Amino acid sequence: MKKLNLLFALATGLFFLKPQSATAQVTALSGSFLDSSFIYCKLPNNLSFQLGGTVIGTGTATDSITVNVNFGDGSDSTFKRPIYFGSPGYFNAYLYHNYTIAGTYTARMIAVAPSGVRDTSYSSPFTLSNTCGTLNGYLYMDANSNCVKDATEDSLYWTPIVAINTTTLDTMNLGWADISGYYSLTLPPANYNIIPNYYYTTGACLTKANTLATPTCPTTGAYSLTVASGGSYTKDFAYSCTAPTFYDAKINVSGGCFFPGDTTLLYVWGGSWSWYYASSCLSIGIGTTATVTLDSKLSYLSAYYGTTPSVSGATLTYTLSTVADLNFFNSGIVVQTATTATIGDTIRITGYIAPLGSLTDPNLTNNTYNYKKAVVSSFDPNIKEVSPLGNGTAGYIKANEEMTYTIHFQNTGTAAARNITIADVIDADLDINSIHILGATHQANMYREGSKIKFRFENINLPDSGSNYAGSMGAITYAIKQQKDLAPGTEMTNTAAIYFDYNDPIITNTTLNTINIPTSIENVNLGNTMASIYPNPANTSLQVQLSNKQAFTATIHDMLGRVALTQGSNNGTMTIDTQSLTDGLYIISIADATGHKQSSKVHIKH
Repeated sequence: MKKLNLLFALATGLFFLKPQSATAQVTALSGSFLDSSFIYCKLPNNLSFQLGGTVIGTGTATDSITVNVNFGDGSDSTFKRPIYFGSPGYFNAYLYHNYTIAGTYTARMIAVAPSGVRDTSYSSPFTLSNTCGTLNGYLYMDANSNCVKDATEDSLYWTPIVAINTTTLDTMNLGWADISGYYSLTLPPANYNIIPNYYYTTGACLTKANTLATPTCPTTGAYSLTVASGGSYTKDFAYSCTAPTFYDAKINVSGGCFFPGDTTLLYVWGGSWSWYYASSCLSIGIGTTATVTLDSKLSYLSAYYGTTPSVSGATLTYTLSTVADLNFFNSGIVVQTATTATIGDTIRITGYIAPLGSLTDPNLTNNTYNYKKAVVSSFDPNIKEVSPLGNGTAGYIKANEEMTYTIHFQNTGTAAARNITIADVIDADLDINSIHILGATHQANMYREGSKIKFRFENINLPDSGSNYAGSMGAITYAIKQQKDLAPGTEMTNTAAIYFDYNDPIITNTTLNTINIPTSIENVNLGNTMASIYPNPANTSLQVQLSNKQAFTATIHDMLGRVALTQGSNNGTMTIDTQSLTDGLYIISIADATGHKQSSKVHIKH
């Protein structure tokens, strides 16, 4: 049989469809695929199929691909999909099939092009059975040391739990404790080590804050478990407390797009996931506040979900008096952009959270977050944001920073969306085992499938934008650790695919961050004084300082000797805007008022 270059995806299988004719050639498509269930040890099992291809050639709007899918269990489906011609063109489709009988299946696909050329391809075999076992339990602070979760005891929530296969060392079986500290895993038969907060137990990023909650039941903080077919197991994890003397408070702000006269949602989150164990050990009276200061072009309309602020002019204030206030500080608000805003204006919003009462805050730089975004004329409401945004187009950031991503979505269809799934492929330079949800506008479940994380909003029934504009929006925010000590220049990208029911996926923008390239300070002698030039390489600006704080002039030439810019200073300090300079090497010449002159090379890298 000939191989097709038509992409067909079912969990573990890909199909491809070969070029068909000189006028309509189909080539391989590299794209994401979605299946509704990646756990094969349960029946019945409703799997989803996705197929698509890239069409190179010419045609009409009525041209279509005819596809027949045989599911391998005696059922099949035949349908047509339109070809969207372009450079290149494409086609795609989605369908579900419910498997009810245990067995190993291979799905077959036959695709027929408008020219009549046909070919056949097969999926990789996949096995469905009822062999899984289930594991569940709670993570909690055992205040009375009885190894039983009592109703008044605090939960440890949003904590990763991993089941490590002791034979294969596979860590694919990953779950998260929910808001009540409850977790649940479905596991194929095998021997496992069950470890909560796996990222920290590996020693990759152990901090003093994480030692404040000490495992007591079991004292090792882990269980060894043999899972049998159909078995059901309960394993709770209890911890005791040591009151902290310090706490790293932080804040994050994200939002939709700003359009003159239109409303959008802003999301505010505070606290620190890395310190959740410490949060559970805090005394009741933490006594702090968080504020959000809106741009003058924005007006506060209402709270949408979560914590409601008090409002005084452009300042929104959140009073965080208790541990619960801090742990659940997650707010969505509706704001309106002024009709006087013009396209290209920059919206600036400042978030600030104060240190927690008498506790020392070891990192005050993350207590303030400056959020900015341009006013646009039109926009796609399904977008992805990253924090820290970083500097320049490359998004330069420090190594070992925690990354925060927000995925915004909006139902712009004509009817409510019953289920929404967000598929997010995690960059290899991020530690997928450390991922944790910070907040969501609607109840979401998180699943792992290889390097992909799926956020599933079951029965969300999200209204369409025509019937309820504000209600048609949603978002989910999660944080994740970088892999430890990434090399300078390492790039991290992130793109999400948003599925509204059975519709084709909406692909978000791609975020980009790059680990800072080490910078140096160039020191040059000017007679009896010293000129310092930094950073080198420079991104958006270059600093020049004279030790005697006297007047001087700086001139930048390209490597052909052409003057790129000249700038003067009267006080020995200068900031040179380098955004207009293209990447490359330049010569900077410094001349002081006494006639002393010196030059040095600088590297501009955006």
